[in-house]
Amino acid sequence: MKRAALLASVLPAGALAAGEAAPAVSAAPMLGALVAVVAAIFAAAFLFKRSGLQQSGAGASLLKPVATLALGAREKIVVVQVADRWLVLGVTAQSIQPLADLEAKDLPAAPAAAAPFAGLLAKALKRHD
Repeated sequence: MKRAALLASVLPAGALAAGEAAPAVSAAPMLGALVAVVAAIFAAAFLFKRSGLQQSGAGASLLKPVATLALGAREKIVVVQVADRWLVLGVTAQSIQPLADLEAKDLPAAPAAAAPFAGLLAKALKRHD
């Protein structure tokens, strides 16, 4: 009875004849639409993150990571270039501490890469043959 009164107040006059039962209302279309909207939001966030558009602000060009050294599971030392200065920062899960402020320099040439494991294994197998 309450359902019929609620529908009668929402529906236009004359939509329900006197004594006529209210039509059954299903929540499935509403639930489906909700799932579709939430999925669309997550898809848009994923595409936005993948496109790299979130870093196109004025602050993105001010900071540039130079080097990182992991010290533990959640601790590391990070060198960040800000204009013509390098900031050496200690980073933990709870805080970021400045360790040094240096003048920016040219990075040294990268050391020669270690021989790949496949090459070392092939040499070892040839030696034993």
